[in-house]
Parts: sequence; structure tokens; C-alpha cells
Amino acid sequence: MLESLTGTEIYTELGKLAHEEAGRREKALETIRIALQQYQLLSDEEITARQQSIAEDRNNLATLQSLLKQQQQRWQQVEQRQKAETDLQSLAQQKTSLET
Repeated sequence: MLESLTGTEIYTELGKLAHEEAGRREKALETIRIALQQYQLLSDEEITARQQSIAEDRNNLATLQSLLKQQQQRWQQVEQRQKAETDLQSLAQQKTSLET
């Protein structure tokens, strides 16, 4: 009743809301802390080692891509040779047919 007479009930309500908001934020912060515990920061040595590993993997990838390109070119040559042989056999059969 004193609050309603003095107009301080608004401050009581604001205090309650502030307390509730602080509780919600504390829970959110705790959730974030728990999530962060799942991550482990790497040392400088670990970072360097991983960077070297990535560089090696990139080099290996480049080598494999080059080998793949070479194999594809060889395969195309084989296919062209097979087609040429098939065409040659077909022409030879046509020639034989025409001669008889």
C-alpha cells in the first residue's frame, strides 16, 4: 500500500524484471561456457604441424591431379587407337567385299 501511495511500485517491478533477466542471461552464459569446453585451443607447435600437414596434402593433391590428367590423356589415346583399328578392320572388310 505504501508503494502505491509513493509511486515506488514501478521500481519494485523493475527490480523483479532485472533479476529475471539477469537469471536468463546467466543461464545463457553457462550454456555458452559448457559449449566452449568442448573445444580445445591448439598450441603454436600444433598449429605449425597442421599447417605443414595441409601444405603436404596440397602438394600430394597437385601430384595426384597431374597423374590423373596423364592417365586421362593415355586413355584417350587408347580409345583413339581402338577406334582407328576398328575403322581399319571395317575398311579392310569393305575392300574384300568389293574385290569379290
